[in-house]
Amino acid sequence: MLIECQGKILLTRLGYAHLGWTIPGGGVHRGESYAEAARREIKEEVGIILGNLDKIGEYESRKEYKRDTVVCFRAIVSSSDFRIDNIEIAEAGWFAPSALPQPHRPTIEKLLRMVVTD
Repeated sequence: MLIECQGKILLTRLGYAHLGWTIPGGGVHRGESYAEAARREIKEEVGIILGNLDKIGEYESRKEYKRDTVVCFRAIVSSSDFRIDNIEIAEAGWFAPSALPQPHRPTIEKLLRMVVTD
């Protein structure tokens, strides 16, 4: 989920698994649409209630020997306020696309190529 505010994107660093910076998001529950899952995951992880979502693309992931379709959305928010859940997320922050923190997941660049950010 690519969340933008004033030309910056919101990135999170997980408290488990890989320790690199990534975009917030997660899995889809049975009976849930991709958009509903995106809204739920963002609310759970960073406390942001999203309005309009724009689907910007999708790709297939074969991570961990699975075959998943990853649907990518973009949302533009007017406030940079967030609140991390402290369970899954170790920290979060807003970053300019030209100044991404290290280390970060390659997925970020893939998403940025799907859109032209302001």
